Amino acid sequence: MRPVLTFVQLNRNFKVLAPTFGLPPEGGGKEGKWRPSLELVGGRVRLGKVKGRKGWFFRIYVPSRRGYILRVLKGAITLEDASIQAVEEWSKLREVEKATGSPLGTLVTSCISGWVQSQQLRFDSGELSSSALQNKKGLFEGHVSRFIRYKRWIYVSDISIDGWSDYRLWRREHGWKLTKASQPPSDQTLNAEVYRIREWYSNYLLPKRLVSFVPTLKTVRIDEETRDQSNPPFSPEDYRTMYLWLEQWSQKGRRQEFEERGTRTLNPYWRMCFRHYFLIACNTGCRPSELIERLRWSDVEIEELSPGRIISIILIRKSKTGNKREIVSNAGKYFLRWKQWIDEYRKEHEFRPIEKEDLVFCNPKTDERYTVTLYSRYFRKMRDELRLDKNYTLYSSRSYFVNEGIRQGRDPFDLATMTGHNLETARRHYVRSQIRHKKDELTKRNWTPSIQQDTKDFLGF
Repeated sequence: MRPVLTFVQLNRNFKVLAPTFGLPPEGGGKEGKWRPSLELVGGRVRLGKVKGRKGWFFRIYVPSRRGYILRVLKGAITLEDASIQAVEEWSKLREVEKATGSPLGTLVTSCISGWVQSQQLRFDSGELSSSALQNKKGLFEGHVSRFIRYKRWIYVSDISIDGWSDYRLWRREHGWKLTKASQPPSDQTLNAEVYRIREWYSNYLLPKRLVSFVPTLKTVRIDEETRDQSNPPFSPEDYRTMYLWLEQWSQKGRRQEFEERGTRTLNPYWRMCFRHYFLIACNTGCRPSELIERLRWSDVEIEELSPGRIISIILIRKSKTGNKREIVSNAGKYFLRWKQWIDEYRKEHEFRPIEKEDLVFCNPKTDERYTVTLYSRYFRKMRDELRLDKNYTLYSSRSYFVNEGIRQGRDPFDLATMTGHNLETARRHYVRSQIRHKKDELTKRNWTPSIQQDTKDFLGF
């Protein structure tokens, strides 16, 4: 294949320069600022000075950009040093051009689009959950894209190894203000974002040879106290408050508080769906994604152990750890009531009857799931209206299940097995909860009368 030739106009004539990386002679436009000193590689590279700036620069013409690349040669003092370094840099740019079609490399925006598309394919093949896909898509099309614009990166080659080092600071001070967030992100949130950015480099940019490094971007250690404060369990009083509120809301609806333009989630079906999701989540300890995205009626088994005591055995086919697990709970009555309500609703509105492989929580018109984001949004609205703890999240139902199980004397190992927690999480969470729920036992006064009398005044009893 013949090399691509660059034609430039000089003194009203055309002159053939070097293939692809040729540099037009000086003259015209901004050439008064450029002072050439030496031509290298047969004229492909021009070495010189820029008026008003220190150090040596090299310049090449890029046909794809229809302009010049002007770069500083860091550390070059003598003409000889600058010449050697300029040729090395030219060689690197030449390799990039061969791989990408441009010496400047691939657009950062193209890399983001390619990464999101690859994750979509993983989701389509069942390798990635819907919530994981939405998290990655939201991060790269949101925070990451805004950070890239803030840094003025255009090509991947513009990003240095320490280019991401101020990402955490930017997110805390500026980035969060560009969203609907009410406060800066937590360390846990930023750790998750850092992990996904590094994953982008390791699983996409590096394999495609678009970069030769993983950037300097570190996570921070989260202490146990901070970890325990995330997704705190509902108190029994708050759970009862939400239980009663949902009972009323699901029957009558509260359109004025939940009016959302462009949505149809105010109908009785959605209200009843959200109510039963919440009750089942609190009584099974499942992750939101497990109930919303994957649980089907074929995974639910209802059993009546005794009159009025109805339990459920549900199968989580694919958990976070990749293992299957079964959960035995008292949510049987909620599953039965929800299925009964669905059957009546579908019959009344002339939808097809429910089938075993249908999702437990889905839109009856499309048979598709509602998004986890939608459940989170309505949970926050319920929480805020009832003026409950601002730290409560959709995941707090999972913590509530664990804490209630411990309070009722269930085996921590059984709870860990059903919830799919790793051993370290189980040890930290369960031991702490057990201590809390043994407060009455641990504070009983069982000393002798004489000791009791001697210490009474000092202890304030």
